[in-house]
Amino acid sequence: MARISPRDLVHGATLRRLALPALVVVLGLQMLRVYIPSLAWYLRDTVGVGSITLGGIAFATFALGFLAPLVRRLAGSRGALWASAGGLAALRVLEQFSSSPGLDLYVSLAAVALFLIFLGAFVGHSRAADGTGAPARLVGGLILGLALDTLIKGAGGTLDLSWTPTIGAVIVVLALAAGVLWAIAVEPAPLRSAASDVGWSSALPLAGIGSIFLVQAMLLQNQGWVAEVSGIPSPTAFVVLVFGNAALAAGAWLALARPALHRLGVAALAALLLYVALPRTTGFGGTLPLMVLVLQFTLGWALAIIARRGEEPSRTGLARTSVGMTLGMLLYLLLAFVYYVPFDIALPLTRSSVLPLASFVVAVCLLGSLRRGEPRAPQSDPTTPTAAIALAVLGSVIVLLTPSPAPSDREPTGRVMTFNIHSAFDRAGRLDPEAIAQVIEAADPDVVALQEVSRGWLIDGTVDLTYWLARRLGMHVVFSGTADPIWGNALLSRRPLQESGSAPLPVAGTLLPRGFLWTRLDLGFDRPLLVIATHLHHVADEPEPRLEQIPVLLEFWGGQERTILMGDLNAEPDWPEMQLMRQAGLVDSWAEAGEGPGLTWPSDDPFQRIDYIWLSPDLQALTAKVIDSTASDHRAVVAEIAPR
Repeated sequence: MARISPRDLVHGATLRRLALPALVVVLGLQMLRVYIPSLAWYLRDTVGVGSITLGGIAFATFALGFLAPLVRRLAGSRGALWASAGGLAALRVLEQFSSSPGLDLYVSLAAVALFLIFLGAFVGHSRAADGTGAPARLVGGLILGLALDTLIKGAGGTLDLSWTPTIGAVIVVLALAAGVLWAIAVEPAPLRSAASDVGWSSALPLAGIGSIFLVQAMLLQNQGWVAEVSGIPSPTAFVVLVFGNAALAAGAWLALARPALHRLGVAALAALLLYVALPRTTGFGGTLPLMVLVLQFTLGWALAIIARRGEEPSRTGLARTSVGMTLGMLLYLLLAFVYYVPFDIALPLTRSSVLPLASFVVAVCLLGSLRRGEPRAPQSDPTTPTAAIALAVLGSVIVLLTPSPAPSDREPTGRVMTFNIHSAFDRAGRLDPEAIAQVIEAADPDVVALQEVSRGWLIDGTVDLTYWLARRLGMHVVFSGTADPIWGNALLSRRPLQESGSAPLPVAGTLLPRGFLWTRLDLGFDRPLLVIATHLHHVADEPEPRLEQIPVLLEFWGGQERTILMGDLNAEPDWPEMQLMRQAGLVDSWAEAGEGPGLTWPSDDPFQRIDYIWLSPDLQALTAKVIDSTASDHRAVVAEIAPR
């Protein structure tokens, strides 16, 4: 048996060729995760721009990808790489040093536009420079870029480097940017007469790449999603993701190395699997980790076939290729828009249609990429899957070596807190979970009810806040999604959670589903304490939904002793909603022990008291205070409680 050496598994020349697209994908995805939250939280929430206007700005930004042919014509093939990838690298470094949400927005807008121009320009450049090796280079670069991006995010506890003001983050960003510049510098310049574009039937299937990117962002590279749906710890979900990327690379390798499998029957089965399984990931439960591997393998196979459709360029220029790539990314944006905007504005399409549509697009592009005739020559270079496996092993080692702070075993203080954390975006519109952690740390509560908690929404920067905060503070955590599996309420506790559960609240004609979360824990009283955390309908002049939601909470409470009900109730103390709470026998901790009006919203200049800690009649509030902080758009409320 022939002995296999490392050189047989990793080809240095191939790795060098993959470096440019892989590193640019990492930087591009990082800037997308700055740009999209900046639109939602800075431009909309802080500045006050409407959702429809935001959509127009976002679509105009993505449409700049159509400029790739013009940039290539003006600067040449290699010059277009310098302009797009080099410009992206420079902007990424600039953004790392920014602490201004406004600057973040404009820098990320320009960076995303350059990233989209690069995608089209690179495909044309690679066809002209690499010939029939161009599809493998594109696919390998995209996959290793996704794998490296997930590795970097997972190593940071799912928080992007952009929001991590440490010297280590700066070093990594500088290294990534330097790698991009080096890769461009060693990139050969193809002949201007070399063919670089394809016909429409080969260019349009490239639109499927945008939907693949969306599925990756929302599901298959989403650590919080996999953890929450499958019920596994977030670090374990990270291991699933990195090995999922190895499966993605393996599927692509199979498609490139075994072109005889490019048959309609095989492709139809793959398309059917994607269309049926991707929209139903919430139903897989504990088997989701296995399905991630299966789906990633299938998507890798599909991606390689889509890329090979344009293996034989027939003309100079870049127009058709640019249209295919940019249409795909516009579809990425459109589907993301359709998923998140209905929480604010009713649209003809529902959120539940997003993943079926994305899966359908990938399936159509896969089937449209098949061609009749003799199979293409096999390309069996194992560099991409080997590198992906190496990154997966490295990710596993990081998990094993990363300590998990154990919750303190101190004596309870009886101090409780409620805090609407605004998805960890501060009043200025910048993502800063460290500021949230510092507010909680300074108050030093035994238990904290959190509202507006994201475990990985794209518009929230895809950070898993439950994992990040629990690890940062050394606390137990339990979470319950309300809007979808990864956005809702959470409870942090320094004491072990004896049991917990959750339930939905009436939607009552609103757009954003609500729910409540409960747990029992020992705070040193004569019996365990029942803690209920909730977040009610937010529109002030629409009391009807809250008047339907509160009776459900009161029915669950059922007059039990040793109970705390707290959260963002979105109602003033003298409104009918809060009168229901008092009539049921609950005691407002602020009315009992607070001083002054206790205003909590908005945090920079509050004029409403809408955040509460309610107690069962057998408990009393010894102290109550509102914490002056703009880490969120709400101020936190803290009370020290004891039995009467």
